[in-house]
Amino acid sequence: MLVSLPGIPSAIPHFDTFSGVIHPADETTFFYPVIATTTPITAPSEAVVDFVVCYWAVATERKSMRAKVKLLLTSATAHEWTYLDGPRYT
Repeated sequence: MLVSLPGIPSAIPHFDTFSGVIHPADETTFFYPVIATTTPITAPSEAVVDFVVCYWAVATERKSMRAKVKLLLTSATAHEWTYLDGPRYT
């Protein structure tokens, strides 16, 4: 995952999360708990997040989804996001 905050590129270490079994008709949401910065983030601000999600039903048949999104922090409690690239599935 690569996160770029107001002119400060920051490589986020490899992040694993496991949600257990998900039925094909269901969905789940994953949250990255914290992105640490050396300076406070104030609104309005923009960030770009480039990420890959790996998933599988059978361990030998892994699949992935890659996307890049732009996040606009409009206030301390509101944000908007748009895809810059993807999502692409493999």
